[in-house]
Amino acid sequence: MTRHTESSRAHSGSESSSEGPSESLWARLDGWWTAFEEVLADDRRAFWTVLAFGALVFLPRLGSVGLWDPWEVHYGEVAREMLARKDLVHPHWESAYFFSKPALPLWMMAFGFFVVGADATPIGEPLGAWTEWGARLPFALVAMGALWGAYRIGRLLGGRSTGVLAALILGACPQFIFIGKQAMADMPLVGFMVIGLAFFMDAVFGDEDGNRALPPLRDKLAMALVLSATGVGQAVLLASQVQGLGVLGVGAVGLASLGAVAVLWTVGRRRHQRLALFYAFMALAALSKGLAVLAIVGPTVLLYMVLAKDPGLLLRCGLLWGGPLFLLLGSPWYVVMSLFDGRDDEGMTFVRRFWFHDNFNRVGSGVHGDRGGLGYHLEQLAYGMFPWFALFPSAVLFAVRPREDEGLGRRRATLFVLIWAAWTWVFFSASLTKFHHYIFPAVPALAILVAAWFAWVAQDPRERLRGGMHIVIATLLAASAVDLVNTPSHLVNLFTYKYDRGWPSGVDAQSFIIALVAVGGVGLVAAHVFRQRGLQMLCYLAMGLVFGLWCSHWHFNMMSQHWSQYAVQETYYEERQPGERLYAYQLNWRGETFYSRNQVIQLMGKDANRRLRDLVDEPGREFILLEQSRFDTLQSVVPRKYRDKLRIIDQSNHSFYLVLVDE
Repeated sequence: MTRHTESSRAHSGSESSSEGPSESLWARLDGWWTAFEEVLADDRRAFWTVLAFGALVFLPRLGSVGLWDPWEVHYGEVAREMLARKDLVHPHWESAYFFSKPALPLWMMAFGFFVVGADATPIGEPLGAWTEWGARLPFALVAMGALWGAYRIGRLLGGRSTGVLAALILGACPQFIFIGKQAMADMPLVGFMVIGLAFFMDAVFGDEDGNRALPPLRDKLAMALVLSATGVGQAVLLASQVQGLGVLGVGAVGLASLGAVAVLWTVGRRRHQRLALFYAFMALAALSKGLAVLAIVGPTVLLYMVLAKDPGLLLRCGLLWGGPLFLLLGSPWYVVMSLFDGRDDEGMTFVRRFWFHDNFNRVGSGVHGDRGGLGYHLEQLAYGMFPWFALFPSAVLFAVRPREDEGLGRRRATLFVLIWAAWTWVFFSASLTKFHHYIFPAVPALAILVAAWFAWVAQDPRERLRGGMHIVIATLLAASAVDLVNTPSHLVNLFTYKYDRGWPSGVDAQSFIIALVAVGGVGLVAAHVFRQRGLQMLCYLAMGLVFGLWCSHWHFNMMSQHWSQYAVQETYYEERQPGERLYAYQLNWRGETFYSRNQVIQLMGKDANRRLRDLVDEPGREFILLEQSRFDTLQSVVPRKYRDKLRIIDQSNHSFYLVLVDE
């Protein structure tokens, strides 16, 4: 803490003591940053603070709501079929192979399903009660690990308190919360990348003497566990499905992984242990979403070397041995699948579908999703990082401006994070295929930069929180808040699909957002008028944390009723009688397949109406799941004698009806 900060605090305290005990309370609140730093007196306290906050955000009621259409249920069904088919290597969906996503997120879900017994009941019965917990918990744990990674990186930029603040801000960002509570590939990609970059930055920007020292047993055990689980575990899975020379190949992968562990355990210094973990977590990120991690981290490192004039990074990062380690851990499943001649539902091989269609074509020619310019992802950041987005200009200016109290290592680390954020935005803005969640890899970097600025200002807010900043922050905060109030679906669209879906009439998000911004705004203005600049910072922090917790524990749960088919299909299982099947009419939202365990009868395409009439004409009752907008069409399609017997038995979801055709 600077001498000026201490004198300012003393001056504030002397003023408050002369004006009565109530002013003394405000003075103590104004000096909250000192208490914050005192609480985080050592790394153990900081670690448990980050862990407790992560648990508070992600774990309560995580599995108490259904999996969302279309991505969670799509990947969930592929993972369920891995267990049902006893094939964890070749992903399969309905009646064909599935090549659109790498294996690791599917393995995570399959492992969760296995632990909770999701698929243990007989076919035709509903999935187990703990299914959603099994699907989501592995991803939530990765999100909590990413908060630890943000803490470690933030600590490099500004100390322990800055690190904890980085974890709090990241964990309160709506997009990070929503994706962290979803079983989809983006959190493993970003989470493992952040954890890996935390080890990388410790190794190349951290204390040089510490990096040269022998690693403690804890570091050795962490390295051995991650490398063995990634290399040997992958080899064991692959060995169950390959034959001939393939068995020798995957066996060599397992042995080489153990050899790497033995060498690093015996002769590796602390830097080697950290770099090994970096390359291992990069491999895990690559197994989560393909080439995206290389497209983000590789150019970030190269741009940093050029802009920082730091070619020595190539020597410090151990690329000559780390690159082969990354390939050893990250490529075996890809090699096996690239040699596999199975076809997906469009007749494509893995090479054609995954490598060309889902990687290169998405970036270069555009295959699906939105199109947009440079402002496309800035809008998503405004919503996905509300209200922290309003602090971006100040944080970026702070990051690019050199300071006398900043050492070389801290300066280099800050520049690296800034390039990480900027390059991610440039890359995904240049990509022709766009979804709102594609900018997600930039969110941790931006949260860390905001935390570094926020912590720096909180140390001496009277001097560092200037008048011009208030205008910029207030303008951006108001603009993004107005957008969210006018179109609350912006929050849901941060992590889902089909952005024109209707908004449920029974869900009122606007009232909370208006109340939060109004109360927070009054607090910010009052603190400014009374020159309580520290209290102003505390008020903004509280507003961001409250909004994040509301997103996690209210908004996500309320919206799940309408973006998941869980409740609708529960009604089917409760109402049906033995032998009565479920039909999906012109429906392809994936939830109908997952929650029926691939037992639903799909009625799609040109022949759907004829098939529906034939099935309805058969003896017995029929349960039909369809989009609400197709109900009138359904009434006109069924034979006339059954039209009076159509009955909607579940309309709790704003998108779907469950219809019963009585005898």
